[in-house]
Amino acid sequence: EAEKLKKEYDAQLEKVKESYAVVERKLKENAAAQG
Repeated sequence: EAEKLKKEYDAQLEKVKESYAVVERKLKENAAAQG
């Protein structure tokens, strides 16, 4: 059971990291466009 929870947690963490990476890239693109 703990192993299953850990896998779910890791999967959520990966999604968060991906979302963060997308946001960060958009911010950099905006900064480049404005700068």
